[in-house]
Amino acid sequence: MRGRDFITGLGRRIYRVGVILFVALLSSVILETWFAWFSLPGYKTAAINIQRLQAEAVADKIGAYIAATTSQVGWTTQLPFSQETIDQRRFDANRLLRSRNSSSSTRPEESSCGPRDPA
Repeated sequence: MRGRDFITGLGRRIYRVGVILFVALLSSVILETWFAWFSLPGYKTAAINIQRLQAEAVADKIGAYIAATTSQVGWTTQLPFSQETIDQRRFDANRLLRSRNSSSSTRPEESSCGPRDPA
């Protein structure tokens, strides 16, 4: 009988420990919920502030991207022609032709732009 009493007493102790742990767990969950409930406005405003800062950072990155793209594409757009720009382009074209002619070789085969005639 004595062995049976020991097992029964051990079972009761295990049961009591289980109940105590369950009550402790349940009370901790209730306390955490209570704290979260009463401090929720603080978390909500903090989350909104974080999202606002992230949105501002993204807006700055988008603005920088658009500015960089605008500066890169800006030089490719053609301005309206005026007499000055046409004269400047002629001057630049003549200067390029002169520099090309001065750097070309003296042999006519190498300096010709057309196909070579084997005959």
